[in-house]
Amino acid sequence: MPGDRGVYRGAYMAPRTRTALVAILLALAITVGTALVVRVHEGYIAIPHTCCQDHQNYLAMAGGLPEQRGAESTPPFAYRVLSPAIVRALPVSPVRGFHLLTMASLAAALVLLFYVLRAIGFAEPSAAAGMLLCGSLYWVMEWPQMDFALVDPLSFALFAACLLALYRRAHVAPVAGLICLAVLNKEIGVMLVPVALVVLWRNRRLTAGAAALLCVAPAVTFAALRLLVATHGDYSVSSALHDAVEQRYGDLATAAHDAKTYFLPTWGPSVLIAAAQPQTLWRFVRKRPELLLLYALVHAQLLLAGDTSRLLVIAFVAVVPAVLYCLRESLRREWLVLAAALGIAFIQGFYFEFQRQSVARFANARTSFDASTVHLQTSMAWLMLALAVALAVPVWMRTARPARPAGRPPQASAEGPDVPVAPPAQPL
Repeated sequence: MPGDRGVYRGAYMAPRTRTALVAILLALAITVGTALVVRVHEGYIAIPHTCCQDHQNYLAMAGGLPEQRGAESTPPFAYRVLSPAIVRALPVSPVRGFHLLTMASLAAALVLLFYVLRAIGFAEPSAAAGMLLCGSLYWVMEWPQMDFALVDPLSFALFAACLLALYRRAHVAPVAGLICLAVLNKEIGVMLVPVALVVLWRNRRLTAGAAALLCVAPAVTFAALRLLVATHGDYSVSSALHDAVEQRYGDLATAAHDAKTYFLPTWGPSVLIAAAQPQTLWRFVRKRPELLLLYALVHAQLLLAGDTSRLLVIAFVAVVPAVLYCLRESLRREWLVLAAALGIAFIQGFYFEFQRQSVARFANARTSFDASTVHLQTSMAWLMLALAVALAVPVWMRTARPARPAGRPPQASAEGPDVPVAPPAQPL
């Protein structure tokens, strides 16, 4: 009835608003669900009385460890000022502040990843599938909530935000501002500079002024931190480089063992989906070379630090789209991609179970170690390998088919000569 139109007007929700709401709710469900698992089952990293592990430095910078003097000015941690400054500004204790910042940053990173995937051509169900794949990564979602006082979660969100701004063709000034914020949070933010230059060059938007702004602003930020932040202790890039290289690549056996952690222990068995489709993966890389550049650049961190997986997962904004692209090319239907991603997330959860328990021993958390989970982890890897091969078979068959000769009329569908055959899935 005409008089009742106003009753239904308030119930209408614009498609963009509905999409944003779904993405936010899914991100919160993943983040809060993981937080509950950590709190109830895993426990948090212990804060020892001796100085200093990474999280102790950041807690001290936020004013949380007054008894451990000097922890707040230990390089290079003292240069990573953004996350501790945000926590210090919150009206809660530093411990709770880091918990809040970590959860908010992880949820924001998932939402931003959703929109990055949408910006590069994925439909909404596939973008939601990408959130599920990312949420199943132990070193992205669970470890930062166990070792809660880290700056990495905010870097995740800033990296995703910078890529989203680039793909939405934002002005260069906001992109440079996001990169400067990433540098203030952690020095690896400078890796976004060449990525931004590549994206602008491929979009034919790279001018001399844009290049100068993208290079100079982060460089000034980086230099200002080194000049203005007071530190103590013997630290130099050359000594850190020497120690890390000696630790990782001192002999062939050590280097081989270290290289094994770059793939499955970091990214889980979902990367086997991309490995089983090299041609599809190559097509994605050709379409998005800036993501390959970012993936390569993050490995430079290994030359200066002792951690591995925790450092490499900042490239989730490159790895998840690549795996998702291969998954979509295999299934071709959006609901199948979403359903497959949900199953893959469960498999990865079981795969990382051994990793969770072995890390829990180091973390002094509640979980007990059970060596039998090694067999579970191996079984999940083999299961994912079988799934990856099964998903790759349709792609292999399509690749093996001979191309239709030029000039040949299109094939009629089974429904009749006037009904054209549905076109293949649009390329990314």
